[in-house]
Amino acid sequence: MNVIYALNPLSPARRVLPLSGGETLAQLAPQDCAYPFYCKVNDLSVLRADWPTREVGAGDTVEFIGLPPGLQGGGGGGGGKNPLATVAMLAVMVFNPGAALAGMAGLSGTMATFAGVAINMAIGMVVTSLTMEPPRPTAAQQMQSLAAPSPTYTLQAQGNQARLGQPIPEHFGRHRSFPDFGAEPYAEYVGNEQFLYQLFTIGQGQYDIEAIQIEDTPIASFPDITYEVVGPGAAVTLFPTAVTSSDEVANQELTTGTYIGGFIANASGTLANAIGVDVVFPKGLYYANASGGLDQKTGTVVVEARTVDGSGTPTGSWVELGTITTTAATTTPQRISARYAVSAARYEVRAKRTDTKDTDARAGHDILWTALRAYLPGTQDYGGVTMLAMRMQATNSLSAQSARKVNVIATRMLPTWDPITGWGTPAATRSIAWAFAYVASSANGLNYADDRIPLDELAALDATWAARGDKFDGIFDSKGTAWEALTQIARAGRAKPYPQGGMLRIARDEAQTVPAATYSMRNIIPGSFSIDYTLPSEATADCIDVEFFNEATWRPDNVLAALPGSAALKPAKIKLFGVTQRAQAWREGMFLAACNTYRRRAPSFQTELEGMIPSYLDLIAVQHDLPNWGQQAEAVSWVAATKTLRVSEPLTFGVGAHYVGLRKLDGSFSGPWAVSAGADAYTVVLASLPDITPYTGNDKERTHVLFGLGSAYAKYCRLLSAKHTGGMKIELSAVTEDSRVHTADEGTPPAAGAAWTLTAIPDAPVVAGLYWVVTGLDEAPRWNVSWRVAPGATRYLVEESPDGQYWTRAAEPERNNCGFSPQWPGGRLRVAGMGKVLGAWVTKTAPDKTRTLAVSGAMNHDSATPGLLVPTDNLGLEAATFVREVWDTTDFGAGTTWNTLATLSFTVTQPCKIIIFGKVAAYGYTLGTLWSYGRRITLTASGGGSDTRTSEFTGYDIPPESSYGAFPVEAGDITIDLEGYLSTGHLIHGRIFAMVSLR
Repeated sequence: MNVIYALNPLSPARRVLPLSGGETLAQLAPQDCAYPFYCKVNDLSVLRADWPTREVGAGDTVEFIGLPPGLQGGGGGGGGKNPLATVAMLAVMVFNPGAALAGMAGLSGTMATFAGVAINMAIGMVVTSLTMEPPRPTAAQQMQSLAAPSPTYTLQAQGNQARLGQPIPEHFGRHRSFPDFGAEPYAEYVGNEQFLYQLFTIGQGQYDIEAIQIEDTPIASFPDITYEVVGPGAAVTLFPTAVTSSDEVANQELTTGTYIGGFIANASGTLANAIGVDVVFPKGLYYANASGGLDQKTGTVVVEARTVDGSGTPTGSWVELGTITTTAATTTPQRISARYAVSAARYEVRAKRTDTKDTDARAGHDILWTALRAYLPGTQDYGGVTMLAMRMQATNSLSAQSARKVNVIATRMLPTWDPITGWGTPAATRSIAWAFAYVASSANGLNYADDRIPLDELAALDATWAARGDKFDGIFDSKGTAWEALTQIARAGRAKPYPQGGMLRIARDEAQTVPAATYSMRNIIPGSFSIDYTLPSEATADCIDVEFFNEATWRPDNVLAALPGSAALKPAKIKLFGVTQRAQAWREGMFLAACNTYRRRAPSFQTELEGMIPSYLDLIAVQHDLPNWGQQAEAVSWVAATKTLRVSEPLTFGVGAHYVGLRKLDGSFSGPWAVSAGADAYTVVLASLPDITPYTGNDKERTHVLFGLGSAYAKYCRLLSAKHTGGMKIELSAVTEDSRVHTADEGTPPAAGAAWTLTAIPDAPVVAGLYWVVTGLDEAPRWNVSWRVAPGATRYLVEESPDGQYWTRAAEPERNNCGFSPQWPGGRLRVAGMGKVLGAWVTKTAPDKTRTLAVSGAMNHDSATPGLLVPTDNLGLEAATFVREVWDTTDFGAGTTWNTLATLSFTVTQPCKIIIFGKVAAYGYTLGTLWSYGRRITLTASGGGSDTRTSEFTGYDIPPESSYGAFPVEAGDITIDLEGYLSTGHLIHGRIFAMVSLR
């Protein structure tokens, strides 16, 4: 039993005093320390309030650790700059660069090293993992080029892009991606329909593609799209891919007899073997004759080209490529693409109109030159890359925005390795191990041969990761290094790569039971041992907020990892690249939270060449008197028959089971072996024969013996680094091990937060409530169309048809209404909303102008002007107004009971819209007397439900006639009641209006 006083954090000096047992912490506490201090018993902090009653016993280790003012996390008085606080802020983490995570204070990766025993405090919300570097953003997440951010991890940039100068993406595991353009998109017209041709680069290597989508809609929902997936080494067959478009050609009008151009078709250094030209007749081709019909018109364009050199200087004469001639009688725009084969060269192209343009106002005869393309020869083979070729018919199914939202969900296919059969054929995998092996061995990675890659270790780790459900699902789509990629892949599996002896190695931070090496005061260089303490404070994080890319939504998500009993009030935020599963993200967060809590002591010491025995993250057994980590000696004699071991130093027994650990000749650890006291302090008796024979001779170093109560014969640590410091000296840095680090992630993550409950904006807007009113003369009607606003719609498509088979675009309003003159007065109408994709069409037939409205009904009270009033200007009964009135009604009783004053009833044969007006006035005879009265109108429609509006007034002020709204009703019987009441008085006057019109 020892008590340790470490009261000066900037000095390695310590006082270690033996305990007799039975003392309280208050009795042992220092009485003259200039600094605040706290107490730990067996590595657990004890509150000061418990010191008077807490006694120490056999095997206890008590530590009193000083904490200078300014490092308390609460300001500590003074208010000025504190040099000591500044020094401590730099000492956040001494074990690994970047191994300290800061929360709100923004400290990340800050580190410094102090000689001897150092107290590490963080200003801010700090979490330390001690053995695992916290994941840093990869190149994919850092957006190295703002002009070409990641189309996967940057939500604002999610979409198809031409990311010039950026690498072809490397996918691993299963992921959703918006592939980059592999060639310049272009469009052509076929049969007056426009087709968009796009080539996408999914990524290097092979993929198992499970879904192709536009935004979130499966590609199968777009019948106007055809596509092909082109694997590595295969050629694109769907369309020519090497096509360039001229920026100079942009809707120039072609005039009779005058050439437009020439315009250079292809860039310097390229050869075109075909030239493409687009011309458009924007108004259609027609002449409106006197009888109301359309006569045919014809338009003709001639296209010429000549060769030019790299500087654009002509090298040949103009040659006619062909003539485009179109004849039609239609107001629908006509669009034509022509392609002409040419000898491979660089070309300049011009065009002119050869017919005479009809400039009459009744003619549609304009011609525009809208595009010029050059088709470049090529193999259409893109090497070891998977491509997606897509041909989209630009009809009504797609918007321009949606055409750039093509995405795929795919799993990378990689070869896997088996210890018996070796490498297999590529297969879809989400394995961390084989993604790691690919980067290590591929030509664009480290390009290591198999004998430099830890294939056996990867196979074993693959089994571990598969059993845990750990995967790596990440896309490297920005510039970075192969070593960074290896680090990120391994990090998803709680592992880290490191070089050793020309080999690539990988180590996972997992539970180990047998130390790989043993170090005691017999082989630790005197004066070299020190311990760094990272002390918790009020600013220390108490949980981990893990951000990951969730495969359920393909968006960033968060999960909180907090140890049992944690208040979870001060989270440290980290991002895990390549982790797409909530459970895996939570397990890694719990591991880091446990490291932050249980791994806060880091011993370092120097030894000789035996310091090269362990590897990174190996378990080592460390004995030293300074922190009271066991007792040490060397074997002097060994009697196997009696299992008696005599040692060089006296060993002190206490109460309880004692053990020894033996250092093997290769430096590894043997034990622990239960022992009992021998004949004297230099002798112990083993309970069983050890697995080695202790060496007690003089030809080589004798067996080192570690001794202690229970597990206190040594402290198990994890090796972090081994550095050669000159001569025969090796400096080892480690962190004390705690088994709770490896069990903290057992269990299940907390339930996900409540999902977004608001109605999502649909990709395909839904149009509803279509109203259609025909106005104007029979010979020149006008259609006025309106509908409800469709969420998600950026514009609407309105089309008309004579028969419901062939449709013509009438309007594309951004609002939910429009008016136009139809081509076919008795035709059909349809409307759809365009969002990310086109919504469903809503179709209606032209209104029946011969409809009549039958009206019936009786009044409940006498009226001075009873009857039904029908205006004469109702345009063939498309709209009608009805009025019922009641005058000078005698007092029908005081009170507030509703009484029906007038009823208006009629029948409609088709859906209508009813606009209701009403008025009630009360009259009395005695001035100064106030009467209260009310009015109410009730609409009841057998085909369309009911709606009630009520308002009440008091006093002399009679409100003006006011509207009660417009209500759509279906065909059927309509009843409208005007109701009222009068508390005192004698007369009531009421009037009801109802205007009925087609929707």
